[in-house]
Amino acid sequence: MKNILFIAILAFSTVASCQKNPDNLVNIPTQKNLNEFLKITLSEGENIFIGKLNTINNSPREDFEIKNIKDSIFVYKNFIESDNFDGKKIIIEKSNSLIKKIDLIYKVALFFNGTEKANKFIPLNFNIPVTIDKNSTIPLFSKLKNNKELQNFIVKNNSKIKEKAYEYYINYYSNIPDEELKTCCITDFNNYNKLKNINKNSITALDIEKDLGMYIDYESIIINLIGSPLKKSIIFTKNIDSNTTDNQSIKNTEFTTSNNDWKGSYKISTKAISQFDNNETNILYSITVESNQKAILSIGAKNVEDYWCEGEYRLIKEDNILHAKGKCDQDDIDDFYLKIENKKYFIKSKRFINKDWQELEKE
Repeated sequence: MKNILFIAILAFSTVASCQKNPDNLVNIPTQKNLNEFLKITLSEGENIFIGKLNTINNSPREDFEIKNIKDSIFVYKNFIESDNFDGKKIIIEKSNSLIKKIDLIYKVALFFNGTEKANKFIPLNFNIPVTIDKNSTIPLFSKLKNNKELQNFIVKNNSKIKEKAYEYYINYYSNIPDEELKTCCITDFNNYNKLKNINKNSITALDIEKDLGMYIDYESIIINLIGSPLKKSIIFTKNIDSNTTDNQSIKNTEFTTSNNDWKGSYKISTKAISQFDNNETNILYSITVESNQKAILSIGAKNVEDYWCEGEYRLIKEDNILHAKGKCDQDDIDDFYLKIENKKYFIKSKRFINKDWQELEKE
């Protein structure tokens, strides 16, 4: 009788212990499966895994560059062929994580790969917000393209979008020597020569996909972790990391002459148009010139969308002006320019509301 009672108690204890697993305890996949996920560390003991990912060298970590900047984590692709985040599962590894839900923001753009040497994105200033549960799947962008608000935006701004796409297309191919373009890509060469001299009225008749080779896509996904007290956002961008060869190959001459007068730290507080809601906002630029070829930009702003272009910038000398180019170099809106005049330091950028030269404060 005692043996029967002992077995019954043991069986009950085993069932009860299995039922004690709290609802927020994540069942992490086996180590073999985790090898196909990208690990992003939020804090000690709390990680996020994104996958499964197709990789170049069977190592997700080699396919991406992860950078912590202020309260955001930026994830860049190291290769054009590196996988994207949409359609991938998010897994939070911590039993008592404070993250309750995840807000996603897809930044919509026109995708253009030109001669297929690099991904190029032309921003459209339109975002698609989506909310998912934690430990869920990031929706495929292909299933969001029919978003009603997006389609209305495209129809309403059809002429402006085509003009912007055409301008980018012409500028892109005009910077490739004719002989080089003819040798590598005869179809592109012929199409460019057919389109480069059309009049402005004919631009609206162009088909963006067939004539210009551009498609509606997303440039980046901002992953806002609601409830996390440490890292607010993970920002995945389909642009190639600024440290790779693709992004470093530029046609301008690198600034190699002495600029010792610029070494140091500078800042300016000014007004800009927010990437979040297109309204006027205050923005702080803190710039550290480390060498005659590199500067680091930190941005202070109310919304995360307004400082995702911060980071390392290359310095290029153009006459007596320094042109700073960073990872957001699909156009020059997020570039900034520096000059010295009467022993004072000045900056200007198309991103600022005031397009004139503004004085920097040297720290």
